[in-house]
Amino acid sequence: MSDADDTGWLAVLSVGKNKAHFIDTRDLTDAVAGLRPVESRFTGLHGPGGSGAADPR
Repeated sequence: MSDADDTGWLAVLSVGKNKAHFIDTRDLTDAVAGLRPVESRFTGLHGPGGSGAADPR
């Protein structure tokens, strides 16, 4: 994941009854920042790439 203050573009898929489209007008900074603890736990369990198994000892 990029830093929470990254200046990259992130779109949200808005899904309605008859259509779906990407919008870029939502500020997701708080949502991304809120995922940081989960990302840290995942990395701690599975390693930086997410593919390694945690040591069961």
